[in-house]
Amino acid sequence: MAAQWPLYITTVGAFLNDPAEGRTEKDVAEKLATEYKKAVTTVFTVAPAGINKPSQLPSINPMKRAIRKSLEDIKESEGEPKLFHFDKWASEVTKFWLKTKFSAIVPDPLHLAAATGIPGVTLPIKNVVLNGGVLPALQADLLTAFTNPPSPVPNGIPVAGKLAKAFTTHLTTVGGTHTMAVTSGTPLSPIPIPALPIPWIQLV
Repeated sequence: MAAQWPLYITTVGAFLNDPAEGRTEKDVAEKLATEYKKAVTTVFTVAPAGINKPSQLPSINPMKRAIRKSLEDIKESEGEPKLFHFDKWASEVTKFWLKTKFSAIVPDPLHLAAATGIPGVTLPIKNVVLNGGVLPALQADLLTAFTNPPSPVPNGIPVAGKLAKAFTTHLTTVGGTHTMAVTSGTPLSPIPIPALPIPWIQLV
């Protein structure tokens, strides 16, 4: 299952459209970070590194603080967003992925082809995220999401849609390496082969 951006757009858009009294930048930051984590819980890597999903996502507290700072800085600048307002937010999103751990759903085909599937074969798999994504591009896309002409109607859905687009694009730049070694567990198991580090880039 891929990232849940349609649900993100609906949920975040409705939240932004709700004229709740007393809502603070902290409240908005909490919602944006929480819904981001929910949306990306189901992302996975793509070939040639097999299919791997997050097994452990990091805390979103740093992201919450960064989003809150962005929103407060925009408010202090009389509501006119600038590129530098989103540097910490974009930075924390990239750090989020550098701290994420993955587990395998489908082994990569290079190793799978060398295995016989006989009981006793173990497939130790390690995925390491080496690149949390392209930060400047995400920063620019976040600015785009918050740059909107005056509207007589709430624009929560369009903003949420542009945020989803920004995050979708960013996920295509997250990358790392995938290794899997086939090791013998019984005499009938295949001959062990070396672990092959396979670089991967893109989460969907």
